[in-house]
Amino acid sequence: MTRIESTPSAPVARRQFHLPIPKFSIGRLIKLGLLVLVLWALVVVARTGMWTIPIVSRFSYTRPEPRAVAVELSTERTHLSDRLRDAVSGTVDIADGELTALARAGASTLHLGVQGLNVANAPGEPIELSFVIPQRHNALVRIELQPRVVDEHVQFDVHRTRIGMVDVPKWVIGEPTKLLLTAALTPYLAAAPPVQSVQATNGALHFSFSPR
Repeated sequence: MTRIESTPSAPVARRQFHLPIPKFSIGRLIKLGLLVLVLWALVVVARTGMWTIPIVSRFSYTRPEPRAVAVELSTERTHLSDRLRDAVSGTVDIADGELTALARAGASTLHLGVQGLNVANAPGEPIELSFVIPQRHNALVRIELQPRVVDEHVQFDVHRTRIGMVDVPKWVIGEPTKLLLTAALTPYLAAAPPVQSVQATNGALHFSFSPR
């Protein structure tokens, strides 16, 4: 009897896939870092709203809106002076619409070249002084202020400063701008009794006065 032996089949060759792994050198890492830094800088600039950067601005910037305030254009300055002058051992509320009218008058006198200046108060939040810079694609500036009394004089501390959607150092624009609101109030408070305290309330600044 003839013995038949099976012939072993040849092994099937398997394809091997190799993912291309780039070889990084110090030079390539530096270039990648610079690219990331440039992209980050473009995003930050676009988020300020001061410049429009193609593609980047479209995906990274949404124009914020200031707090709503009803501007009291008919505010009589003599009426405000009378209210403050007669506030002996009492209190006076100056509405954000009145503050806005006074601040706009001061900005116009100083020829600051800003638009849509608003002073708005919200419950439990600092005062927001906002305005638009027309020459920079209508970028919105928002400055949060906290009022306080120092030696019977009203001052404002800058709590936060933003241009567009970006927080910027207070001294860039917040510190100089806060003087606008102080200068607008000073002539009226000069005729009032000594200021004891000031507090930001819902839609107004609440002043308490000491007896003369």
